[in-house]
Amino acid sequence: MNFVMEQKGEGVEISQPEVYEGFLFRIEPHGADLWITRSEHYVDDVNSLALESVLNQLFEDMSGNRGVEIALEG
Repeated sequence: MNFVMEQKGEGVEISQPEVYEGFLFRIEPHGADLWITRSEHYVDDVNSLALESVLNQLFEDMSGNRGVEIALEG
């Protein structure tokens, strides 16, 4: 899989323009928090789920002993 990462303002958007219109994920700093927005159009898509798994593992690995707290909005 090839993804495109572009800086948009203070954040980063991850997309796969040859397959999807718009972004898959948007990552933005908000104070001490890092907000990750998943596009509502592709939430059940296998590529989006695979990328989400990679991001979750990356954040967990990078947090060391500090842990990662995920807040879901619904």
